[in-house]
Amino acid sequence: MIAWKIESDIVFLIKTMKKKHLEKALSTGEFRFSYPEDFSNNTGGTLNPAQVDAWDSRHFFQAENIFAYPIVGKNENGYIYGSGIKLADKTTMTEITGINKHTPFCSFRKITEQDFIERDGKLIFSLGDTVDRIQAEFGHDSFVLIAVPNEFINRIKQTHSCYGKSIIYGELSLEDVKEFEESEKDGFSQIKMFQKREIYDWQKEYRVILSPTETTESFNIHVGSIKDIAYGGDIEELRLGFALGKSKEDFIKRNDE
Repeated sequence: MIAWKIESDIVFLIKTMKKKHLEKALSTGEFRFSYPEDFSNNTGGTLNPAQVDAWDSRHFFQAENIFAYPIVGKNENGYIYGSGIKLADKTTMTEITGINKHTPFCSFRKITEQDFIERDGKLIFSLGDTVDRIQAEFGHDSFVLIAVPNEFINRIKQTHSCYGKSIIYGELSLEDVKEFEESEKDGFSQIKMFQKREIYDWQKEYRVILSPTETTESFNIHVGSIKDIAYGGDIEELRLGFALGKSKEDFIKRNDE
């Protein structure tokens, strides 16, 4: 994996889940890592709407004047092509590498500095009615809020080589294109796992990937108890949110009470 550090504007990471997984997530640091095909191929019909993405981990771009040229023969110089057949004036092309198909990842919701408002001398954030959408489209009723993201990532690094980055939604900017091209030149094709369509931008995803594996069977990792850096509860708590006092430490002390 290439060198990286978590973006400076990220304050918290939130992992929503079903209640049956909550205690293990807090007490043993159990988090599930899956593969792109787990979300792009919903043949079993087991996924909730927000989990289905046919383009997951695929780089996509706009192409114009799409033609197909049939092979009509072959000679000593190679293939002979017939007249072009126009397929479309404009379309979206997608591509995925074999490495990306074999790269496991775990997704979180990021809470950034822009998500906070100041009121009565305190910093407040809430998800409001987004809670309804998480319940309806993910089927989740609980959450873990990771109050010290850097420490959480460091604990993953204890046993796994990993890389994290916020998802870019929609077309890439010129700056993003440059970053993607430079990363690919450095042999890091997994950079293309961090672009998704704009219809998913409400999820505010921060994605952590591990090194590619030989198989594509989802698995759990365990980073140990995270009760000292995280707080968990019913997802309804995120509707009104939380007020922070002087520091994030004041917030996570709730776990020890």
